[in-house]
Amino acid sequence: MNNTCLKCVVTLFILFASIFSTAFAKYDPDLKWYTIETEYFLFHYHDGLEEQARELINKSDAIRIEVSAYFNWVPKDKTHVIFNDHLDITNASATPFPNNTIELYMSPPAEIASLEDYDDWVELVFKHEYVHIVHLDKAHDFPYHARKFFGRFPLFFPNIFSPRWITEGLATFLETDHENGFGRGQSNYFRGLMRNELINGFKPLNVVNQNILDWPAGTTAYLYGVYFFNFLRAEYGDDIIKDYVDRYSHFPLPFFINTITKRATGKSMHNLWVEFEFYLYQEFSDELSSSRFMEPKNHSITDTGYFSGFSKTLENGNILLIKSDLEQLKTLEEYNPITEESRVITTLLGQEPIFGQTFDYHVDRGVLMPVIDYLKSTHLNFDLFRIDITTGGKYQLTKGRRYIRAIWSPDGNNIIAIRNQSGRHSMVLLDSSGTLIKTLWGADKNYVFSSLDWAPDSKQIIASVRKNNETLNLALFDLDSEQWTVVTRNDWFEAHPTFSQDGSKLYYTADYDGIYNVYELNLNNRDLYKLTNTPTVALYPNIDEKNSALYFAELGKNGFDTTAQQADLFYQFKDHVLLESFFSTPEKDDTSFKSLLSDSQSTDTTDNTALEAKPYSGISYLAPPVWFPIFIIDDYQRSFGFATWSNDPLARHIYN
Repeated sequence: MNNTCLKCVVTLFILFASIFSTAFAKYDPDLKWYTIETEYFLFHYHDGLEEQARELINKSDAIRIEVSAYFNWVPKDKTHVIFNDHLDITNASATPFPNNTIELYMSPPAEIASLEDYDDWVELVFKHEYVHIVHLDKAHDFPYHARKFFGRFPLFFPNIFSPRWITEGLATFLETDHENGFGRGQSNYFRGLMRNELINGFKPLNVVNQNILDWPAGTTAYLYGVYFFNFLRAEYGDDIIKDYVDRYSHFPLPFFINTITKRATGKSMHNLWVEFEFYLYQEFSDELSSSRFMEPKNHSITDTGYFSGFSKTLENGNILLIKSDLEQLKTLEEYNPITEESRVITTLLGQEPIFGQTFDYHVDRGVLMPVIDYLKSTHLNFDLFRIDITTGGKYQLTKGRRYIRAIWSPDGNNIIAIRNQSGRHSMVLLDSSGTLIKTLWGADKNYVFSSLDWAPDSKQIIASVRKNNETLNLALFDLDSEQWTVVTRNDWFEAHPTFSQDGSKLYYTADYDGIYNVYELNLNNRDLYKLTNTPTVALYPNIDEKNSALYFAELGKNGFDTTAQQADLFYQFKDHVLLESFFSTPEKDDTSFKSLLSDSQSTDTTDNTALEAKPYSGISYLAPPVWFPIFIIDDYQRSFGFATWSNDPLARHIYN
């Protein structure tokens, strides 16, 4: 058969397979998709995301060069990068099969939950996923030559057989910039997670090697992995890490981790794990000093851990709280601090097991909660629900609006919500039924809203907001003038602000001393007090001023739980921890919030306007990337052939 005939047969095979392949809607079929091709990447995006795609294209080559240089490896084929704006969850994914593909979810990190410590969040998640691509693609010797013959057969990708904590740890390690303070490997939230592990029991290697449900569950691989590579760099240097990956990429058999480790370091992985644990205790020795934590005696209200912890106080002194674990659905409960009894109001159907679920409460309107809801079977977005705390009835207020945060006005007649779309946040005003009245602050690529509270006099909003290149800071929004006033502007993270009953104080979470605790800021005289002194992480303050009590989410052995701090110890402790001010006053800093957010610090002058965007064509990517022989011999037949499989990047067509 000549080459022309062979090409015809292959083309007909692809066309036939694509016609009779499994087609399903992974993405909204009503969207129009486009592709921008560069020397090393194929960027696929749908309408509304071209600007985001081109911004990443500007930075992608610098990231590619950095990652490829570290691994001394350049993937043979171009990497597909998909921009997806239909999930209100900050995440991304990468796979080498059937071709190297990265998917980025266009939802910026808006919560203190590990990804908040970034410079440019799209750049950070892209770098993390591209580390996966290069790491998993790398192969030498037998695996490399076998791949030349059989194509992208999984058995010939040695690094996919690494434990998850190594693959995720390595990507998290390389996403981290210690010098400039970006990435999870140096974040104060991740430090809090690891302190918690050291306090409550460092996990042995055989446990971390598994996909465990024990806290911190899915974060275990990232947490232990990044700190292990921090340890290797500190004690042995980067060359040891590179040598380990290089040796693993040569090895023809999977799972021989101990053998590869001994060859790279001269020590078994078990011996290194012992050294790793010792390194961590030294690294955290000051933060774990018992003399540092002469804290008030706290009382844990919930005991399920995981993603419990958020609470609001009712007019009768009871507490509304979220209780959650990984085995049951989340529940909204009412807790009586006198009898210590709880009443389940409702299960929170549709909730993803992610930390950061919040709600607001109004005595006449009930609970206002953003809930993950499916739309068209392709969208996983937040919408607003109202919950009656007496009956547990749930009433959907919005559909397809993507409101990720929402609060009641003091009179209950209005709602202010944060909308997420195309990787950008806007602040909108709604009536009590969820109908849009107007946009208070338009969507802009430069900033992200984390949390909100409405002042008791109804005139102002306090928000935790961040701009790329800066941290989460606090700002006041005047509802009459629709102007911002900067409250704090510093290098720390300040989140979850709430007003006191008279509006003169703010209670919020901050990491001023490297540990997330609850603080009180007097807006009149600018006095700042530290209210909690946890050795782990304290988030989501809820002040019951009538009964002089503080509730917050505290990290413990099994995750976050709602914790109460007793009134007498609460105020006694407060009196002797007056801190230096970490904020700016309007008199000292009259920079408006608008100009603060619009300042551009980018020095990237790459021009990609000449790169043509073409309509996406899935059939262009359906050439078989792999084949493998099949032999069937039994009492009824003797046959042989080959198997192949593939799909286009958007999974419109799949064949095998």
